[in-house]
Amino acid sequence: MKELTMHNLNLLDKNGNVPSASGLNWGQHSEKNHTTLDDAYIAVRMNDIQERPDLFKPLNITKNVNVVWDDNVEMLMSFEGKQDIGPLSYPKQLSVLNNKSALGVYLKNRMCLPLGTYITKEHLENYGRTTISVSIGNNETYYLDFGV
Repeated sequence: MKELTMHNLNLLDKNGNVPSASGLNWGQHSEKNHTTLDDAYIAVRMNDIQERPDLFKPLNITKNVNVVWDDNVEMLMSFEGKQDIGPLSYPKQLSVLNNKSALGVYLKNRMCLPLGTYITKEHLENYGRTTISVSIGNNETYYLDFGV
């Protein structure tokens, strides 16, 4: 079996805060866009792709993936959005396929937050993590860790 090396995806923006209308709070402005209140995604930034091209492949190679969380919850997730790095297009985010609120509900439940909560840096710090660790196994299953 291939060694699983983890990469941490930062849930905070470049200013050290949880983004107000994207990432974990994507659905918080649902009256202004197509989202619902608990919709969420995990951002995949350019530096993540450059540091771990084995995890984040171009969109024409990987789109939908099986995910197993550290607590054995399984989800079918999708690499979405588009950011160009050189001649290739890579995903900008990872969200649950066909159910954008499932990730927000799952993470809020793990942090013992009521559904609909606007997530802050303090919520993450009180929980004990500001990152989600990701790795990939031999069978192309992604493993995500949000355990404390």
